[in-house]
Amino acid sequence: MTEEAEEELAEAIQLAQGLEVRGVNLANEGKLNGAMEEFRTALKGLEKFKRRTKLIRARIHYFIGNLHTLQGDLPKGLQEWQKAVRLDASLTDARMNVIKSLSDQGKHAEALRHAQLANSQPSPRVEILVMEGDECKALRNFTCAKLAYARALQANPRSFTAHFQLAVAHRDLMEDVPALHHFERAAEIDPTSSSVVNALAVVRGDTCQWGDPDFSENSPTNLLSVFATRDIHDKASPIHPLLLAYHLDNATLLRVVVDSQAREAARDAAVSVGHAAIQQHTNRPDPHARPRKMFSYKNTFSAFW
Repeated sequence: MTEEAEEELAEAIQLAQGLEVRGVNLANEGKLNGAMEEFRTALKGLEKFKRRTKLIRARIHYFIGNLHTLQGDLPKGLQEWQKAVRLDASLTDARMNVIKSLSDQGKHAEALRHAQLANSQPSPRVEILVMEGDECKALRNFTCAKLAYARALQANPRSFTAHFQLAVAHRDLMEDVPALHHFERAAEIDPTSSSVVNALAVVRGDTCQWGDPDFSENSPTNLLSVFATRDIHDKASPIHPLLLAYHLDNATLLRVVVDSQAREAARDAAVSVGHAAIQQHTNRPDPHARPRKMFSYKNTFSAFW
């Protein structure tokens, strides 16, 4: 490339970067049409130098995909994100949105392929390793799922989602002992999760591995109990009766659990909790009345930026 052509390329990139920044600012102000115009203009200015501007064009396609999604056009958003990852395979935010969009459409095999491509890069992100596990699980390949979640924990041993999802994968394979281990690790990381409250209750009950009661201030069981009695009306799911396993003499917790179950029309469960609490000397819930509960968490798209 001649010196004159190099200068022209540098000017085109500088102009595109300026348009990109303005587009981002407009999007943050809620001016989506103005942002789209800036991004489209930036791409047009780079057409002459496609081979030399792949990275910046990938980034702009990613932003355009986000704009389409904010405007309610998910198919166009997916198309733009796919353009972005074809130009720059390491653009993980765009890749995550592709995976999430395909998964939402039920295209789990294709979503898994994108996740595996992203995770083949050096230092894969924990979030995408978890997404790979989720897609394996959606395809009923639980061994594949466990491997992906385990890799996520190697990258970040304190990942709540990786511990929780690995526990669920073990649970799906009837492997309750390792499931309990990872649910407990998840509870240590985030003792305020209602999903962990319920999961621990069910698996401890099924394995009869209650352990020695620990009522110290920072113990998971105590923190779970404290959380369960706070802001109950704001919780999305009822508290499982087996949370009382360590707390049958806690009248406040008993009332909260009964109210929680009753509000969800789970009358039988509420009655079972009451009967279990009568046998306080056992410090155990009624083992004959445990409703099984599925555990799940909700993925979300990456933030716009």
